[in-house]
Amino acid sequence: MSLTDQLCTVHGEMVCVADFSRWRHQGACTCRWRGRRRWMVSIAVLDALGHALSTGHTPTYPLVIPAARRPIPPEGQR
Repeated sequence: MSLTDQLCTVHGEMVCVADFSRWRHQGACTCRWRGRRRWMVSIAVLDALGHALSTGHTPTYPLVIPAARRPIPPEGQR
């Protein structure tokens, strides 16, 4: 299930920034819009807010959402 599918809303389309890793941030919206992958979270935030402003969609609160990451195994199981 994608991140935009996980954002279920009652009040229209929602825009967020997914924090995938230290160097990968991407804006996404429930209307299936996806911004470019960015190294800096601040640029991805500007992409997402620009999309929200131009389309009338609502930004999520909090705007930056950590995406699911693969857990780091314990020291003995690596």
